[in-house]
Amino acid sequence: MKALLKVFSIVALSIVLSVGIFLTNSVSACELAAVTPKGAADIIRESDSVQEAGNRLKAADSSDVVAGQIRDRNTTQDQQRAKRDDLIGTTQEKLKGAAETVKEKLNLDEPLAPSTKEFLGKRQEDIQPNGDVIVREQPGYYQKNRQARQFVEQDSAQNYQQEIHQ
Repeated sequence: MKALLKVFSIVALSIVLSVGIFLTNSVSACELAAVTPKGAADIIRESDSVQEAGNRLKAADSSDVVAGQIRDRNTTQDQQRAKRDDLIGTTQEKLKGAAETVKEKLNLDEPLAPSTKEFLGKRQEDIQPNGDVIVREQPGYYQKNRQARQFVEQDSAQNYQQEIHQ
């Protein structure tokens, strides 16, 4: 009978303590508890009476201990956030440097050379009020056998409508 009474007391005390923690704090009990559930069970098991177990649990789960844990957790989160921000900043700087290097090596800031424009040729598209696209092409010098030409692009109005609706 004494063993049953002790088990019932342990269960009741655990429920009361859990409800108290949940009602008094806005953060969940698992985050605020200075004593883990296993540690609480050990304290209860080692205690001679329910009152002693309650006093030992109160002492182990005091507000000073919990406040220290919250400070430690917030400090850790701040340190992790600072490391992440440093990593992001470093990565951004490296990417900017790589982009500048590529831009410099490929001379992307300079206009196209006239010889390149001649090589590529010219293409000009005019959209008519009825939706047709008239294309004027002048071939580059790599296309020796082609003549300048002008044509209406096939199904251009339908393609244009499809692009708008997508």
